[in-house]
Amino acid sequence: MDETAKMIVFRLDASHKKGMGHLYRMKTLAGRFKGNHFKCFFLLRSNRIAEGILSRTPFEILSFPEKYTEEEIIEEYFQAHPKPDLWIFDLMTTEVEWVFLVKKRGVPVVCFDDLKGGPLESHLVINGIAGCWDEGPIGTHILTGPEYVIIDPKILNYHHKN
Repeated sequence: MDETAKMIVFRLDASHKKGMGHLYRMKTLAGRFKGNHFKCFFLLRSNRIAEGILSRTPFEILSFPEKYTEEEIIEEYFQAHPKPDLWIFDLMTTEVEWVFLVKKRGVPVVCFDDLKGGPLESHLVINGIAGCWDEGPIGTHILTGPEYVIIDPKILNYHHKN
């Protein structure tokens, strides 16, 4: 890998209970970034299925025990790894404090489909699931609507058979 490549951290959780949509969406996005010479690093709480899916990709993975708090995950990452160029939360319930923990290190933060602190403090919110909020957040840093949904292009090859 090119040592000058920019690094992006993808912070998400995925499981059968929580769902795998976040994982597949960020895997698709990471694939686009990797194709443009970015280094992608996934952080998630331990889940055998999610880790198995990511192990078949070219991306680095760091999993944490289920009991870890978000603050512990963020702190442990920064203690052992280089500062990324971008941090992406895809948790839907990103707390303002978590965004601050990343931002205070000079790292821009993007949140996807966030229902909590992301719209308040992140640099950018991408909300492809328009209508999920009673009142959508407003601001110039929020992209809302189905045109921002991230879908694996392979889905275009699927056809309904009668």
